[in-house]
Amino acid sequence: MLSNRRKLQLGLIGIISFMAMLIVWLSPVAPGHLTGLQWADQFFNGLTKASAYQFPKVFKESESFVGKPFVLNYKATNENEAKMLEKLYTSFGAKVDAQGTSLTISGDLGKVSQGILSYSEDFFNNKRKEMTNVLGFDSKDGLYAIYLSQQALEKYYLRNNQATELKFVREILERAIEPAYNFDGIVAAGSPKPAEGEYAIGALRHYPSIEQSPIGVREMIILSGLIIFYLLYTCWYGFSLMYLLEGAGISKLSKKPREEA
Repeated sequence: MLSNRRKLQLGLIGIISFMAMLIVWLSPVAPGHLTGLQWADQFFNGLTKASAYQFPKVFKESESFVGKPFVLNYKATNENEAKMLEKLYTSFGAKVDAQGTSLTISGDLGKVSQGILSYSEDFFNNKRKEMTNVLGFDSKDGLYAIYLSQQALEKYYLRNNQATELKFVREILERAIEPAYNFDGIVAAGSPKPAEGEYAIGALRHYPSIEQSPIGVREMIILSGLIIFYLLYTCWYGFSLMYLLEGAGISKLSKKPREEA
């Protein structure tokens, strides 16, 4: 038996409209023929990528290491990796002595690091295809090879208790190479402005302002709107279901009186 016809009607209207909105949300109605869910996922991924943009800060830190020499003895996993590293580190201004898969890389820690940062930022800014065409090998493979070699340098500084250099190399790994690799192909929200012009191997970046956030007012408005929509949509479903059940008279479980022996 119906308990409250008005609440039942409100519940039905709420559930039906909730499902209609869900169908729209899962339909390709967003720009780029994306569903609303895909668009939101793309936006949040882009927002995360934008928040990981730390290249100007790390580049600024690298200036204090200009003039400090380093030597890295590195064993590549194969000859292809060794050739990639030889070409890349040479373009970064390092001297590379290659004997098969064994490499001795030496040079100015600050300047070579700036080359690595510039390479990583170009990759971060989705220039993978352009970089690959210039280099002659997949630029993502090159980035991973750099990552492995920098991990070896990190271990070297750790063994020798060189805390300042160790911290700096970790900054390069965690704030430059890893974000560039992990966010491959994702367009950053508010997109940090890529360096103008075509990719040039070994080209360095210049940062007139390193404090400006890549996330602007537009992105914050969209983020706030999505959060508010999520909260309202959740409440929409919850109240609709509550009214539907109460209107049908099943809001509480009936209990039979206990019979005494």
